[in-house]
Amino acid sequence: VSTIKMVEPAIAEVTTHFMWVDYAIFSILLMVSLTVGILAGRKGWKKGSTREFLTGSRNMNPVAVALSLMGGVVSAISVLGNSTEMYLHGTQLWMNLIGCCWGSLIVAFLILPVLYPLELISMYEYLLLRFKSRTLQKIGSMSQMLNMTMYLGVCLYAPSLTLASVTDLSLWACICGLGVLCSIYITC
Repeated sequence: VSTIKMVEPAIAEVTTHFMWVDYAIFSILLMVSLTVGILAGRKGWKKGSTREFLTGSRNMNPVAVALSLMGGVVSAISVLGNSTEMYLHGTQLWMNLIGCCWGSLIVAFLILPVLYPLELISMYEYLLLRFKSRTLQKIGSMSQMLNMTMYLGVCLYAPSLTLASVTDLSLWACICGLGVLCSIYITC
């Protein structure tokens, strides 16, 4: 019984909000990330055509491309959501990897050998080339813009909700702050 009394005060002192040290570390991490993004953007930008910029002059390290693609797919949704899903419903979520592996093989051996020699910038160029329809190209582009707008809204909401729960900031302040920070990072 006495050990329970000793543990109780320690538990009562645990806080769910950031302390000044947490704010300092978090601010430093955000500033370092922002600085790296800005410096990499400034250093990596070369005067050239849009095609060279969008395709990396067709001369990029495959590991860098793979890491970039993975960084674009892994988000707060997957980090928070997948762990919660597996905790609540069991480990069957790993079965998704089977579909991902098959999908990767299909793309690598069936789709890329057809598309890579065409030297296209985007799939929307393929729609125009294949079906000769600007309307279909625009529909494809607009549907992807709508899809990404909704997806990125959810991607922004998850870390904002987490940040708002551990700070004294409102949810809207976190959403706007992270949105501005990400926009600066991407455009520089």
